[in-house]
Amino acid sequence: YRGLCMPHAPRLYQGDLWLLNSGTGELGIMTPHGWEALLFLPGFLRGLAFVGPIAFVGLSKLRDRTDQGIFENLPLEQRTEQLQCAVYAINIKTGAVLGWLQFTQGIAEIYDVQIFPCRYPLLVTLQKGELREVFHLPQSNAMLKKK
Repeated sequence: YRGLCMPHAPRLYQGDLWLLNSGTGELGIMTPHGWEALLFLPGFLRGLAFVGPIAFVGLSKLRDRTDQGIFENLPLEQRTEQLQCAVYAINIKTGAVLGWLQFTQGIAEIYDVQIFPCRYPLLVTLQKGELREVFHLPQSNAMLKKK
């Protein structure tokens, strides 16, 4: 299909061909009529995984501009100046952002996102200051529940 900019991570899920249009920052599906964007996310998209109606999408900052001009003049740069390195959770039925985990230092690129089943999920304690410096969990998106 024409009109895609650096497509990545094609996934066949629930009868639809999902795709990351990385150079534009869009998550969407391919239809018989062409590309249909669901939403824009503020990063270079790489990595896509699904659990039920939730898509997990990896976002990266752009590589150094000296990398042979590959990452120059992308439509993504026209849409936002603040690119993120993060993993977003998206409701694919509504397009709503359910939450995200943003890496604020030490990590600039996500290469893929995978889901693995876990009976008792555990996130390393966030009491230590060092962990808070590495990534950001938005307070308004409290997604963790205690049993």
